[in-house]
Amino acid sequence: MMATKNISRSAFFILTGKPSHEACIKSPFVNIPSQRSLFNPAMQPMIADGEDRDELTKVLPTLLECGWQLDENDSGVRKIYHLKTYTKVLDLHHSIGVGSKSKNHHPEMTTKSGSLAVHWTTHHPRGLSAKDIFMAKYCDEVARTIGTVDELDAQRCGPSSSQTK
Repeated sequence: MMATKNISRSAFFILTGKPSHEACIKSPFVNIPSQRSLFNPAMQPMIADGEDRDELTKVLPTLLECGWQLDENDSGVRKIYHLKTYTKVLDLHHSIGVGSKSKNHHPEMTTKSGSLAVHWTTHHPRGLSAKDIFMAKYCDEVARTIGTVDELDAQRCGPSSSQTK
């Protein structure tokens, strides 16, 4: 049995291939909820061929409650994390990159001075997969460790308020 008491959640993931027990960030510091983030049983997300549709549609509402949203094609999930500094944005980007490399599944990420937008979808076969769900939960764990903030408290481009006086 592996001793995991003194390692971070992201290191635990890399070593074991499993996220820790905490599944997501339930915080006001991520996406503002929209209709796409509220699970409607009538919605039919595009599930990748070969995936267990029942299992994925069972776990999807929990992911959406954590601030993830179905993308415009209902074939992936996306979320925006807001962070206090650009360094923390880069830390999150890098940590997600390392974790995704270990799973051979890569997101689309857009880095800005105070935010990181993450989009998970499976390209072959096209649609939402268990890897997308797994990696979305991993992103929430890493973001929790690094620390997200309210969008208004995230770093912005331009002069600081002390430079405009």
